[in-house]
Amino acid sequence: LHGPDPLRPEVRHEPGLDGVRGIAVALVVVHHIVVRVEEPAISGGWLGVDLFFVLSGFLITASMLANPDLGDFLRRRFWRIVPAMVVFLAAYVVWSVGASDAQQRLEWAFAALTQWANIQGAIGPPFSEHIGHLWSLSAEVQFYVVWGACLWWLLRRGVSRPVILAVPVALFLLSWAERVLLLRSGSIWNRLYLGPDTRAAGLLVGCVLFVAAVYWSG
Repeated sequence: LHGPDPLRPEVRHEPGLDGVRGIAVALVVVHHIVVRVEEPAISGGWLGVDLFFVLSGFLITASMLANPDLGDFLRRRFWRIVPAMVVFLAAYVVWSVGASDAQQRLEWAFAALTQWANIQGAIGPPFSEHIGHLWSLSAEVQFYVVWGACLWWLLRRGVSRPVILAVPVALFLLSWAERVLLLRSGSIWNRLYLGPDTRAAGLLVGCVLFVAAVYWSG
């Protein structure tokens, strides 16, 4: 986290974070293993999603602070995600040809391709049993764009470290408060769990952790 400019830290690869990512993914995968009567193999596997989001927020913020070039940041994310996703979704569409719900499957595939799957799942048709897991990728990509642009703008204005820290803290509190209000108003689970506004809290925790680490180490 050290560098000549405290707002432009030198970020190195940390193998330990790969281990955290592996644990998060393993929790989700094991949770979804079908055992006997469709019961999850372990309970609480959804915590893996939260852990993965926190780590993503941490790494996104590290990448942007180390190299605040928004165009380069988004370009690298595009080439990291899109080619594999296009191949996967093309195979899914071919597999779905002739299915009784082919139209619905095409809508799901289009939502995933356009990084809209989380919003579609939150307010639209039933959650896809085949590619519904892509909602989390849509949530991350949306966050890449919004938080990346926000950080880029803050850095361009030359704001201080306390301000950069205060922004994700404030956004986290708003996201958390909105989730509580929606829960009390009786919103259904997919609105709370898949909505980009309510799920941003985990990603924002990661942002706060990295900015705080840079702040206190500098």
